[in-house]
This record gives sequence, structure tokens and C-alpha cells, in this order.
Amino acid sequence: MKKLLSIALVAAMLFSCVAAAVPVSAATSGDYEYSVNSSDKTATITDYNGTEKNVVIPSVIKGYTITSIGEGAFENCTFLSNITIPEGVTSIRYNAFNNCSSLASVTIPESVTSIGGWTFYGCASLESVSIPESVTSIGDYAFEDCTSLANVTLSDSVTSIGTSAFSGTAYESNDANWDNDVLFIDNHLIKAKDYISGSYIVPEGTKTIAGEAFYNCTSLTSITIPEGVTSIGRDAFHNCTSLASVKIPSSVTSIGDYAFEDCTSLAN
Repeated sequence: MKKLLSIALVAAMLFSCVAAAVPVSAATSGDYEYSVNSSDKTATITDYNGTEKNVVIPSVIKGYTITSIGEGAFENCTFLSNITIPEGVTSIRYNAFNNCSSLASVTIPESVTSIGGWTFYGCASLESVSIPESVTSIGDYAFEDCTSLANVTLSDSVTSIGTSAFSGTAYESNDANWDNDVLFIDNHLIKAKDYISGSYIVPEGTKTIAGEAFYNCTSLTSITIPEGVTSIGRDAFHNCTSLASVKIPSSVTSIGDYAFEDCTSLAN
């Protein structure tokens, strides 16, 4: 009897652990598919099946608070013109609005803290975006090939910017936005021309150095990074073969993978 009771107790414990570990389930409401987390009554939009050009995502669906726009949720919605993301959403995940080629306007609320990789990739009609102060990270290729994107606002709250996050934008192609062959968005160093040479001193007030910012700058010999910079992105100085000296301040708390890969001249 004791053995049977022990087996039953173990089985019950295992069942409760599995149930606790998998509180997520899928559901549908109108044009939206979503997954819910029953433990905290939150939900993630996983797919949009509508055809509306102007979409205001609901903040609550059937009692569940929307806290995330899931991977690929609106991907290839080429008819979509305007999207309003509700307050309460904290993350916009990988590919969420990838290739929404007609998307001209997006409202990102102050609750969002992260914008994933490829999120707005190929949104060729998007002309302006304001990243709220709540956002701390922008993923790889997040706005790449947004060919009409000419106006971008980034706050000092952003602590990491991924590889090629703003490549192929109108902002990048505007020569007036470059300073001595280096592109900034507000206080964030985004990209340097690969022919930049000699020593470069990153301006005071700079907050981040984006992924691949100095990638393949083979004639760059030294870099001085000021106090206040908090992150150096992935591949930031990859293949800077002439780079012999780097001064990194104590304020830098993260250095991305392969940041100094193939910097064969680097000694100190």
C-alpha cells in the first residue's frame, strides 16, 4: 500500500510540474490567432487573417492582455497601411511585420522594451519611425530595406542595436546624415564607411556602437571609445585588419560576438 501511495504521489507531482511548465494554449478571435498564458492572463498575437488596411491591435482579447506581437504575426501582409500597437505590449518579435511593403505608419507604445530581428524588414513604404524611450534593444536587420525610411528617432535608453538594423534605408542613403564618413542616429553610432582610415575618436555622448558598425574597415588603425558607451555590437570591428589599438571605457557592459574577429594587428 505504501509503495502504491508513493507511486501515486510521484505521478501527481510529475503531472503538476508538466502542467505548470506548459501554461500556453492557442486560440482564435475574429481576425486574430493568439496564444495565451493562463498563469498570468497574458496573450501573444501569433497571426493575423484579416484584410484591413488600417489595423488597431486590441489590448485585450477575451480577458487576456496582449503583451507581445509574435514571430511573423503580420509577415507578408502587403495590404497593411497603418498599424497601432496597444499599450501593454512589451515585445515585438522576430519577423513580426516583415515585408509589409505598404506599411506607411506604425505606432509603437511606451510599454515596448524590445524590437526583434527582421521585425520591419522590407517595409518599403515606411517613412518615419519614433522608437519610444522604453525600448532598450533593437534586433538584427530590424529596419533593413525600409527604403523610404528617412526619419528615425532613437532615445538614449537604447542599449543595443543589432547588425544592419537600418541598412538600406533612406536615412542611411542620405549623405547629409553622415559625419566624417560615420552615420549616427541621435547618440547611436550605426555605421562607418569601409574606407575610413587612421585613428577615429568616437564622439562624447555616444551611447552604443551598433553591430557591424566598423565591419571590414581595413584601414582603421585605432579607435577611442568614450565613457558613456554601454555596448559594442556583434561583429562591430570584424576584419579591421589594421586596427592596432582600442580604448574601451568601463561603461561598456556588453561586447557582441566576434566584435574584434580577424583584427590581426590588435595588440592592446
